[in-house]
Amino acid sequence: MVFDGVINTNGGGFSSVRRDVTPGLLREATGLTLNVRSDGREYKVTMKTQARLRGRYISFQGVIPPSAPGEWAVVTVNFDDLKASIFGRPVRGASFAPAEVSEIGIIIADGQDGPFELHVKDIASCG
Repeated sequence: MVFDGVINTNGGGFSSVRRDVTPGLLREATGLTLNVRSDGREYKVTMKTQARLRGRYISFQGVIPPSAPGEWAVVTVNFDDLKASIFGRPVRGASFAPAEVSEIGIIIADGQDGPFELHVKDIASCG
């Protein structure tokens, strides 16, 4: 997959892509490994479960560890490091349940204008 575009922080400032996954697929996982080629900007993995706050789904996000721009790297996002949020605002006390993951995505919201490009060769569960 190639996730690319141009960020404009005047009126938004983020871009994301998501895919549905079968709930239960990550039941035994402790994290995800991604084989990526980055442009050096900060990207995050996002996951949706059944967790909600005031009727809105909570997004669980983990930073994709940076790699050298333009070089392929296998990186790990540990579930213990995920942060809960709604519309980019932190949510306290939310519990992440890997067995309930129904959507996985990637987001860029680093506050910088300009082009971005992330290549993803594969995503796999680990643990």
